[in-house]
Amino acid sequence: MLESKWGLRFIAFLLALFFFLSVNNVFGNIFNTGNLGQKSSKTIQDVPVEILYNTKDLHLTKAPETVNVTISGPQSKIIKIENPEDLRVVIDLSNAKAGKYQEKYQVKGLADDIHYSVKPKLANITLENKVTKKMTVQPDVSQSDIDPLYKITKQEVSPQQLK
Repeated sequence: MLESKWGLRFIAFLLALFFFLSVNNVFGNIFNTGNLGQKSSKTIQDVPVEILYNTKDLHLTKAPETVNVTISGPQSKIIKIENPEDLRVVIDLSNAKAGKYQEKYQVKGLADDIHYSVKPKLANITLENKVTKKMTVQPDVSQSDIDPLYKITKQEVSPQQLK
């Protein structure tokens, strides 16, 4: 069998299949024994924070932009999380009203057997009501800013009011 071309191809295929399945942890803990468990941890720096809130009525004035996330779990799954785009750090304040909040972060996009911790653990967030005002726009041009050979005869702005 080892001397024929097809026998070698078959053995190469079986080896490739075995390596593929073991790297992707298809066998689970069959081959792990005691201290040889392949657990791993990794810290991902500066993961952007997404804050969900009522953007129509509220304004976010104080919130963290990035956090550090430490993940731990099976090495085969930790290796797959290469860049921060794989993770979403979310704070859900969709039902919140104006005020100050101290909330925990939630990390989305991780498998169930991967554990995470976020630093800092809590986010201090301030939501304020949006205020809409109508303001009149008035031009303010000083004659001293203009060459003495020129003279301002008329000042006009468009639009005359802003919201």
